[in-house]
Amino acid sequence: MRKINRCLNNQITKLCQHALKIEAINEIVQPLLPESVKGHCHVGSFTNSCLKLVIDNPNWATELRYCLPEIRDTLRREAKLYQLSSIKLEVAVPNEPIKKGRVRSVKLSDVAKQTIQSEANHIDDLALKEALLKLARLDEDGE
Repeated sequence: MRKINRCLNNQITKLCQHALKIEAINEIVQPLLPESVKGHCHVGSFTNSCLKLVIDNPNWATELRYCLPEIRDTLRREAKLYQLSSIKLEVAVPNEPIKKGRVRSVKLSDVAKQTIQSEANHIDDLALKEALLKLARLDEDGE
């Protein structure tokens, strides 16, 4: 049986190796974080000598910002990340829930309406054809 990495193309292999590298750095960084921040912070990336830490709340970022020089120096010295020049913080934006209900309509130009109607007339799929025609009529009907 072949190893999984032999089944993957080069781009996926590089991506997997990069993810493993980030996870390894994350395991080194976690013990260096203040106890109060550990559950709220993880390594986001390490590129161009810059380590990006992603934090889930700006309040934790304020506390963590004071520790960054010490964390950077410890990573250089103990983890042998000599190329590390800076650490940046990024506050993760939580996914906003999808609002249910009517979506704000967009005003279509006459040319766009005509193009949609013209294309709809050439489509065999009845459901798609009806949806496109309905889209072209939205402004007129006020639906």
